[in-house]
Amino acid sequence: MRIRKLDVAYVEMALEGLFWPTWSPGIGESKVIAVVARVETEDGIEGWGAGDCSGPTAAALIRERCRPLVVGRDLRDIEGLYVELERASHEYRWLWCVELACWDALGIARDDSVAGLLGTDRRELKAYASFGERRDAATRKEDVARAMEAGFTAVKLRFRHDSVKADLEVVEEVRGMFGDSVDLMVDANQSLVAPGSSKYQVWDFKTARYVADALAELDVLWLEEPLPEDREGDASRLRDLVNIPISGGELRTGLREYWDLIAGRHYDILQPDVTYGGGISGCRRIAHVAEGAGLAVIPHCWSNGLGLLANLHFACSLRSCNYIEVPYDPPVLPLDTFLFPLVEGSLRVDADGMVRLPDRPGFGAVLREDVVEQVRASGASA
Repeated sequence: MRIRKLDVAYVEMALEGLFWPTWSPGIGESKVIAVVARVETEDGIEGWGAGDCSGPTAAALIRERCRPLVVGRDLRDIEGLYVELERASHEYRWLWCVELACWDALGIARDDSVAGLLGTDRRELKAYASFGERRDAATRKEDVARAMEAGFTAVKLRFRHDSVKADLEVVEEVRGMFGDSVDLMVDANQSLVAPGSSKYQVWDFKTARYVADALAELDVLWLEEPLPEDREGDASRLRDLVNIPISGGELRTGLREYWDLIAGRHYDILQPDVTYGGGISGCRRIAHVAEGAGLAVIPHCWSNGLGLLANLHFACSLRSCNYIEVPYDPPVLPLDTFLFPLVEGSLRVDADGMVRLPDRPGFGAVLREDVVEQVRASGASA
């Protein structure tokens, strides 16, 4: 089961308009981007993984630096591979698409799902529609109604209005219209923003506490990233004072970076993402320690359709996880636009608001043929 080939390519998938995410105020996004990795064994088994990437140069760097670590390695030594990739990740953090591709191939070789390899028979989780833009209350109520028509029974609202009172008005209006028929979460996106973003409100501790208390009264399930990253230490003080779980940590990598969040009990819920946080192997380490310390782990899932699918397999193996994040914000970002420019028909939200793992081994993904050809061509031209 030795790996004989690794291909890595940068892939762009155009959106039908501009998407304005709250984590980069004033910056419109016109495409979904991904770095896609393919491994092939001597037996002809293919495995696929994908993550985020800054561009073709970064993808070429991953291919160049990871090939010597991967080619010739026995696929069954995936933990040994993780150790090598973890060292390499200090130079380029987001190379975890390669590790994910190896897990996919291992599942296919053993005719089992990646979730099965992780020791679980759980096949589904409740999906929450993760909105990405700032919308006024009237518009967001229409968005929630549309999400519920699509099958969702849970939604996450984004904050980034000029005042927290305007942010809270959105939650109040949604809760007032839909009552207990929908689970609500809130993401403040205070941890960090993209370079070049326009001016935005930075919360202090008093503001975070005010918002947390208000959301607790509205039965919101959790408040995400209520404080800037350089003040995460205050999050532990906040969580001791409020009656709503506090979550965060989505862009950290590896157990060493998560250790202070766990030891300091900064958050009630940690949100590692396998495409950023260390692949399946690295995020398993984080989850084992966090859950052992009594904290919940519910993965972050904003990357691409294949990354979401990998996170779903990981999430199914977590005893503390009952939700999976599904990016969704029509009209520019409907469900199919985010998931299926890369992955065709692998996930659907059913009438009960659940998403199920595909009934195929590995991650169970079916990739678009043009994406497959582009990735294979990257290997031929390298």
